[in-house]
Amino acid sequence: MTEGRLVLGGYVAAARAVRMRWQNAEVLPRWLVTASGCIARAEPGPEAAWYTDRSAAQRRGTGVLALGFEAEHAAGLVEEITADFVQTRGWRYGHQAPECLELLVRGAGMPADARLRGFEVIGVEWNLSHLHSWLCHGYEAEVAGELGIRPNRFGLLDTHRQACEVLEWMDSLPAARAAEPVYWTVAAVAECGGPEPQRARSDSLNRAYRIVSCASSDAGEPAS
Repeated sequence: MTEGRLVLGGYVAAARAVRMRWQNAEVLPRWLVTASGCIARAEPGPEAAWYTDRSAAQRRGTGVLALGFEAEHAAGLVEEITADFVQTRGWRYGHQAPECLELLVRGAGMPADARLRGFEVIGVEWNLSHLHSWLCHGYEAEVAGELGIRPNRFGLLDTHRQACEVLEWMDSLPAARAAEPVYWTVAAVAECGGPEPQRARSDSLNRAYRIVSCASSDAGEPAS
């Protein structure tokens, strides 16, 4: 896994979701791009909350999101989920990562036609069975007030740095306000359109990512 580029984790079959009534309309847009199955109508894969086969995700008939991770977060997620599989499904996963982590372990790049929409703090359930979002807890108004960080027009965070700041803020919350007790990390969220190219190149997306990742917290939104 190379530092400074996004490693593809998997594909989430989910269309854009309408903002929930309990979410803050002054902070969030009406339509949200999210990997969370709590907010979007996500169709889980056969083994996990995401698909490693893009065509299988596309057959669900919804939109398709590609989730990418920086090297450090990718390695942490692989370690966490592999440990879950070892505990629940046997020792062999200590020597072989489960199929749902195949793309992360291989260090696959993001697909060439993926359109980076922003970054999301996601919560990963046991065995990668479900994905949450920091937005599931209604933190958006508090984060806007305390950190000065507001979601972009897709309901995502503009930069990786902003998402990491939100994650650190969540980790510091007292028990009474704490998020779901699952593994929380930062993912890049990109929308994919049309059939997957036969020879996909991720150079252009990673160039765009590097610009967004290195930008200051008041940077503009990712390119549409």
